[in-house]
Amino acid sequence: MPRKCSVVGCKSNYESERLATKVHLFPKDSVERERWKKALPNILESVTDHMGICAKHWPPDTTMVKKRRFEAPKDPPSILNGVPPVSGPEPRYD
Repeated sequence: MPRKCSVVGCKSNYESERLATKVHLFPKDSVERERWKKALPNILESVTDHMGICAKHWPPDTTMVKKRRFEAPKDPPSILNGVPPVSGPEPRYD
């Protein structure tokens, strides 16, 4: 089963999707990981080594860098159409 995209609102690799979409794992390097998190308009409080973002969130001509066994995007994701600005529980006004 393919990995699912961690971007809130993205349905890549869910059952409703017909074709599997490549998912790029968050970088292990803490500085790069923070760059990716800051590029997202929603709040991801904790990111694990098993989370990733699907290829739909990068332009098709994005620069890739060679890792040990695969290629990864050089820059953080930049295509975030339809992604809600904040995730998490709605505020309560009692």
